[in-house]
Amino acid sequence: MRPFRPVLVSVLLVILTACGEAPEAYAPPPQRQAPEGSGYAYLGRYVHMNDINAEAYLVHDVAPAVESGAWRWTWRRPELRFYLRETAGLEFALDFAIADATFRQTGPVTLTLFLNGQRFSEVRCPRPGARQVRVPVPAGLAHANAVNTVVIQPDKVWVSPTDGAVLGFILSGAGFVP
Repeated sequence: MRPFRPVLVSVLLVILTACGEAPEAYAPPPQRQAPEGSGYAYLGRYVHMNDINAEAYLVHDVAPAVESGAWRWTWRRPELRFYLRETAGLEFALDFAIADATFRQTGPVTLTLFLNGQRFSEVRCPRPGARQVRVPVPAGLAHANAVNTVVIQPDKVWVSPTDGAVLGFILSGAGFVP
């Protein structure tokens, strides 16, 4: 019976240590309501590149998330989409950077902004670095209760001499603010 006793003690210890308090319960986060008939419940008026659903806003020419997810490279003609309930008094906000490494080849860069296919502004970047800009949205360009597309087109992009890869600017966030 002696060899059986250590096994019994081990089993009892495992059973006793398995008991513990249940984790604290939390209410689920508030859920967004889908605009009626929109089919775009996941879209809002602004997106940070580290948002969990940032991919839903990206239409064209924006790279997948980097490790931190806080920013993404753009390419030749990045396009994003946003759902706007209201359009009065909006500004388009852009949080971006021109990288030192690409600026050495391109020099000053101008970003041309298009909303629903219509050019509405330009942002000149005479030097590298991070920038935040806000541009008024002209009346009639944005559509209420609809998906709106924005293209942010750099006039110059960096092109890799080895493989032809293209880099535009670094995007951290974009969208519409009151």
